[in-house]
Amino acid sequence: MEASFTRMTVLVSNMDRSVRFYRDILGLRPLTMSDEWSEFSLDGASLALHPGRQAGLANLENGTDAGTLHIAFAVSDIERACEELWTKGVVVDGPRVLGDLPPIATFSDPDGLSLGLEKS
Repeated sequence: MEASFTRMTVLVSNMDRSVRFYRDILGLRPLTMSDEWSEFSLDGASLALHPGRQAGLANLENGTDAGTLHIAFAVSDIERACEELWTKGVVVDGPRVLGDLPPIATFSDPDGLSLGLEKS
């Protein structure tokens, strides 16, 4: 099968809160906004938000355990991006360097989804 990536859908517990986070804090450009579906542009693909049910997966650690997800965003100035997130109240771990890899930083969205910044 040959395929290309078009969209990632994140299931959220509170659409308004998540839209504010992805639009106002991360600065993603909205394509469509509603109570049931909000979508943001991401370099030829998109990130969509859709209401999800509360599954009670309290023992899973997002971004670490199987069945969870980590989304990374490339930024040219990771130190500046981290500072901008901190000033908006986002708790950011980093930037830090792991071995020979470029600097990274990690944080979470309002539902605990693991997000990261990578130096482009």
